[in-house]
Amino acid sequence: MTGRLFTPFRLLLVLLLTGYASVMLWPDVLMTLGFPFHREWFLDSHAILAANDAARAGAATADANTLDALNRPHVYSDWWLGLRWLGLTRADNFAFGGACALAFLAVALASVRPASYAAAGVLAAGFLAPPTLIALQRANNDLLIFALLGAGLLALRGGRGAGRLAIFGGAVVLATGLKYYPIVAAGALLAVLPWRRATLGAFVLTVAAAGLALWSERASIGRGMFELPQTIHEFGAPVLWRDLGLGRPVLLALALAILGAGAWLAWRQGGTRGLADNMRGPEWERLLFAAGACLLVGCFVAGTSYTYRWVFGLWLFPWLWREARAGRTPARVALACWLVAIWADGTLCLVVNTLGLAYRPALGWRLCTQPFSWVLMILLSGWLLEAVTAQARAWRRI
Repeated sequence: MTGRLFTPFRLLLVLLLTGYASVMLWPDVLMTLGFPFHREWFLDSHAILAANDAARAGAATADANTLDALNRPHVYSDWWLGLRWLGLTRADNFAFGGACALAFLAVALASVRPASYAAAGVLAAGFLAPPTLIALQRANNDLLIFALLGAGLLALRGGRGAGRLAIFGGAVVLATGLKYYPIVAAGALLAVLPWRRATLGAFVLTVAAAGLALWSERASIGRGMFELPQTIHEFGAPVLWRDLGLGRPVLLALALAILGAGAWLAWRQGGTRGLADNMRGPEWERLLFAAGACLLVGCFVAGTSYTYRWVFGLWLFPWLWREARAGRTPARVALACWLVAIWADGTLCLVVNTLGLAYRPALGWRLCTQPFSWVLMILLSGWLLEAVTAQARAWRRI
């Protein structure tokens, strides 16, 4: 009876409620983990609503915005400025930011239910990792992107009919219009679903419509490609060799070359098999993994961003855990690399700040920690490459 009452999912809920309540009661823990707290909640959602207020007043949203708590200009898509048509203002920030956080948690928990107590513990480490905590505390808009794409993926959980594929495609298009990078999530269709007319049609229509969304924002994309203030909590391939001062094209070519070569070797050596195999987990679980892999690899290659992007790593867990439990070494390595990548920087800050040490992480620290992110991205790229290749070969035999 006790086992049935205290299920792994309920254990996860208890751990999350305890962790999140602790952060709300003692928010300075975020500063100890290395994040500037500014002693305000939902700062990123506030920036979006402040941009809407500026647009409503006729001000230039691309300039420094005095209505924002940090005087930040609007660096996102102009699609976000449509919130003013819903009547939302800065006064609604608590409700808007809270809704983004709750939508993220609801979709995430609906997607990645643990099947064992051990899985619940590892998942809790993902939900309570520093990148996830700061994304929730700031109500970063990646949470809403996660919720939109996750809702589209959940629509495919019960089947892959035309209507369900259209819902997923619509979610990708809307998310792309809001933050550009979600277009790569469409690649999950080709990695997991058999290449039939419906699959290929959904992929082409989704990419075409998302491409139109990007075209509509062609004048705004550039302002989102700004140099981030250097911080320990960064995500992206350029972080490893930031001190070399290489240009963006060189960095992009270098990342593509390393990940491409690594993925090819992993594929040729047979280390990244199974994503397209119906015998290696439910189709929707593999689709969830593929979407998370496409988003993480795409953003990693594209450049440096804040650490919020790691929230999409939660989608990797169900299939990786299944593979790891089956004794497959690449999945175990990927899980270990994921945990190190999301916890290493926060743990260092926790130790340094708790002990009052005077230490600034530099190249040496990145040389120790960034390889874990690179190994994970190479493995994810290898799984995607193997899956697309397997689906293409099966399609050619039809």
